[in-house]
Amino acid sequence: MLARLRYVREVLRQAASFAGGIAGLVTLLLGGSIIGGAAWLANTHHRTLAVALIAGGILLAFVEGSYRVWVGVSASLATAQARMSELDLPEAKRAYLDEQVDRALGLRREFQDVVERTDEEVPHAWQKSEGVEDLVGDLDHWEDEVRAELKEAFSLEMARLFSSDAVEPPSPDGDGSVYLSRANSLAYVDRRIARLREIRAMIA
Repeated sequence: MLARLRYVREVLRQAASFAGGIAGLVTLLLGGSIIGGAAWLANTHHRTLAVALIAGGILLAFVEGSYRVWVGVSASLATAQARMSELDLPEAKRAYLDEQVDRALGLRREFQDVVERTDEEVPHAWQKSEGVEDLVGDLDHWEDEVRAELKEAFSLEMARLFSSDAVEPPSPDGDGSVYLSRANSLAYVDRRIARLREIRAMIA
């Protein structure tokens, strides 16, 4: 709904600009006088022409906006279809999974390299350590991308398997939250890696 309102607002803005340009042109043609332009609009036929020009501006703005949306959607669909075509072959799927394992290993190394805060008076010292929150955000974003790709190009079952935590190693600390300790963060990434390797072994 908000997107539609923004679109209509943009269309009206463009139409107003178009109408303003026409009004300015009419004023110049009549000698550069605003009063002369108002006198020109006093004529019924002239007002009808002005309304037609404004309506034409609105129509052109809608057509232009719709064309841009159509081009954008077509480009997105073409990219998605090309990506899915790339993953049609088993070799391509295994290569994709190997690439994601490498990305996960990279995230794991970054978690290992974090300098953990040692302030005893600071609760949740690992979570408050510099870089941890950004790393967890990167991990979430990566997970969402992989899950969506698995769902589209592999199968729904494989996407669900990737998200499952029923695999070693378990989180060693507390409730298992990835924010609770370095060990939990590493265990979480290790489970995602284990799932990716398990899915790879399922590819015929």
